[in-house]
This record gives sequence, structure tokens and C-alpha cells, in this order.
Amino acid sequence: MPAPTSPDAPTIVVAAVALVRDGAVLTVRKRGTSRFMLVGGKLEPGEDARDAAVREAREEVGLELADVELLGEYVSDAANEPGHRL
Repeated sequence: MPAPTSPDAPTIVVAAVALVRDGAVLTVRKRGTSRFMLVGGKLEPGEDARDAAVREAREEVGLELADVELLGEYVSDAANEPGHRL
């Protein structure tokens, strides 16, 4: 199996939301794990990153977001998906 950050590794497309207020960043932790991460998750079929970010914020922390903009793209090893990259 290729290294996770290899272009040949299976890729999972996700959207994450960086919510910053008073210098603090909102993070979440999946039940049963020790890692904190930004609010977000996998895109649903036909969904774009912006819509996924808005949906995930509503589902995970109950926030209704407006004025969402794409800040960039980042590729890394998937924290909870061994052998995959995000």
C-alpha cells in the first residue's frame, strides 16, 4: 500500500471549518479518540466543500453558518483512516 501522503494513496475529500473567536479556535474530539480536530467531515455525493462545511457545523455543533469562504486546500494523513490521506 502506498504511503498515506503519496498521490497514489486513497483520498478522502472532507471540508473543515475554522471557527475563531477571541483568539480561540473551536475544535471537536470524536468519541473514543484522543485527537482534537476542526469541525468538519466527508462530503456527501454531489455536495461541494462549502455546503459540506455548513452542514457539518450544523450537525456537529448546532451552528448555522453564513458567509463561508474557501481559505485553501491541504493534504495530510487521515487521522482515523489508516493508509488514507485527506
